[in-house]
Amino acid sequence: MIKFLTFLAIISLTSSLYALNLDSYKSTVTRLSGSDAVVSDNPTIKLGSSAIIIHNYDDKHRTIIAKAVADKREGGELFLKLYYYKDLNQDALPSYKIIPQVGDSVIFNYLYKRVLPIVPNKAAFKSLKQRFSNIDFLHPDLFAYQLAKDSNPKPTVSDFRAECNSDDFGLLLFNIEDKGYFVDCTSFKVIHSFDMPIEGEMMSPFYTRIKEIKAKFFGLGSDDMKEYNSYYKKLLGL
Repeated sequence: MIKFLTFLAIISLTSSLYALNLDSYKSTVTRLSGSDAVVSDNPTIKLGSSAIIIHNYDDKHRTIIAKAVADKREGGELFLKLYYYKDLNQDALPSYKIIPQVGDSVIFNYLYKRVLPIVPNKAAFKSLKQRFSNIDFLHPDLFAYQLAKDSNPKPTVSDFRAECNSDDFGLLLFNIEDKGYFVDCTSFKVIHSFDMPIEGEMMSPFYTRIKEIKAKFFGLGSDDMKEYNSYYKKLLGL
């Protein structure tokens, strides 16, 4: 009986891993539909997952010109909502805005193997690193340091997106109640969930070795997070 249950646990974990596709996938813009770019559909691409669009100027020169989010699939096609890509902007250089064209390359799951975990304690952090050995989990201290610097103990969606851009990762992983949720940085949509019960004490706003993130005396960020689970459930719209 014990061997059978162990076998089921292995099957369940294996299924969970296969359901989550973190490998980058290259496609091509086949046409434009209004303000959307369209590519041939691939069922492994989750709605809500993001991509970058690369424009080739010639054989030697190319650049990222837009971000995109898989929005809907219809008739064998995948429709992508486009977003201005500003991660490469520099003060010394002029900004640019180029409309994607037919033939431009689309790279899905960009930076998906670099993930920031938002978990309630050290045990959960260690568990994730063991369970998903193919993922480069950033230490939550990176984000906590920025929050402490800004006197902001209650991170917002904007805070998370800014951290994604500054430290070059594509996914967040939230451990809320009895679930783990992989969340795309650009769309802030859940693209995969799995069983992950919380055990042990809970830290707020999340597990970090930084001892305290003090709040401001007034204004935005002036209050602490009251309850870990309810706050992040509301943030993700669960």
